[in-house]
Amino acid sequence: MNGKVTGRSIAYTAVILVFNLTDAVQWTECHNGFDFRAFYEFLVDYFEEPQDASSRRHVNALLQYWNKSVFPNRVTGGDTRASTRRMALQRSGGDMLVA
Repeated sequence: MNGKVTGRSIAYTAVILVFNLTDAVQWTECHNGFDFRAFYEFLVDYFEEPQDASSRRHVNALLQYWNKSVFPNRVTGGDTRASTRRMALQRSGGDMLVA
């Protein structure tokens, strides 16, 4: 996942959750009339092909929510040069407190 929740990861998780709430004893694409593949594809389409600007905003907000919930300590953007210098110093055996 590379530290990022995607529409596909949400769709996959939803399929696994719904499947595990059934009485099925092994994986099958359809169970009691419920088509898990169609459900997955519906969710992927929802995230990847929103119908309008309002839907796009909702998808973005939902992905932002899940990313903050699942990866709360992930830093996005910003200047990474200082941390890169510290890492190089650490690898070379230098003083880690000097940046």
